[in-house]
Amino acid sequence: MNDDDVPLRNSDGRWRKGAPSPNPTGRPRVLRDVVAKAREYTVESIETLAAIMRDEDQPGATRVAAADKILDRGYGKPTQFVGIDDPIDDAGMFDPERMSTRELAMLVRRRLIHSGASEAEAMMATGSPDDDLPAPTTGSPRTVQ
Repeated sequence: MNDDDVPLRNSDGRWRKGAPSPNPTGRPRVLRDVVAKAREYTVESIETLAAIMRDEDQPGATRVAAADKILDRGYGKPTQFVGIDDPIDDAGMFDPERMSTRELAMLVRRRLIHSGASEAEAMMATGSPDDDLPAPTTGSPRTVQ
């Protein structure tokens, strides 16, 4: 078997360790130049957004959008929460005791995939969505993240 016959990806679609790089020269130089040029305007861009935000002649939606962009660049975008039917207790806290075993399994599956696991790995760890999964028996319900 020569190098041309070696598969570049594993069965789960990830790049195989030791396989030739699909991009041996890295990112194109032009892209780095464009990024560097755009960053030259960072201060001016923020000042422009601030001017729009303060301009009372601008529509409210435009001013809010400018303020939102400034906050995103300064603090990052806010965390987005995924709504699940009724896992929230009266104090507004996440309460896994109010979730079905299936909902908990789906939540764990999503966390695994978000953390870099493949869908197949997440399915193996949590079982099929149609499986009757046993309820978790260890850990405090408040420690689930």
